[in-house]
Amino acid sequence: QEQSGLLIPSLEYDLVRADDVLFTRRGYSASFRLQGAAEGAASDTTFLQAYVAARSVLPLGERGRLLLRGEYGATSSDDFSLLPPSLRFFNGGAQSVRGYGFEELSPTDPQGNLLGGEYMGTVSVEMDYLFYGNFGVAAFVDAGNASNDPGINVKTGAGIGLRYRTPIGMVRIDFAHPFDDPDSSFAFHISLGPDLQ
Repeated sequence: QEQSGLLIPSLEYDLVRADDVLFTRRGYSASFRLQGAAEGAASDTTFLQAYVAARSVLPLGERGRLLLRGEYGATSSDDFSLLPPSLRFFNGGAQSVRGYGFEELSPTDPQGNLLGGEYMGTVSVEMDYLFYGNFGVAAFVDAGNASNDPGINVKTGAGIGLRYRTPIGMVRIDFAHPFDDPDSSFAFHISLGPDLQ
């Protein structure tokens, strides 16, 4: 098993603009991260990685919302095998492509073990509606993957969800169908928190 030591300087920027951070009716967020290491500068290999993400919430009538999300990451390295899993990209789960398990979208080795990818991308469109007090429903479509190809072989999932508005953000219970996984008919996810984070 490969082992490596890395000294990783990073630059990060986050922006949130919202009428209400905990339950946003209109707002957006953006984040950017650039990090890397240089062989010989307390590191065993050289790499550079960039990641950018954006989210937006728009009102649909008095009780509905449109939520949009996108992210993309890319890695350039002298020897990708020396990068630990924490520096590789995975996809799937409640915060990425629903319909797939947590971080189960990834390049694999011949034995089927998840290796993580050099690239990652996700896009998501969701509509939710509070039909009674703080109770709501949602419908969504997610697409994305993690890959060693910058073009990314996109996997798609779609589903419906239940929503409950709390003082610390929305509780989300999602049921999603993966369109590119013949071994699974649906995935179940629970998440909690603000929509723009």
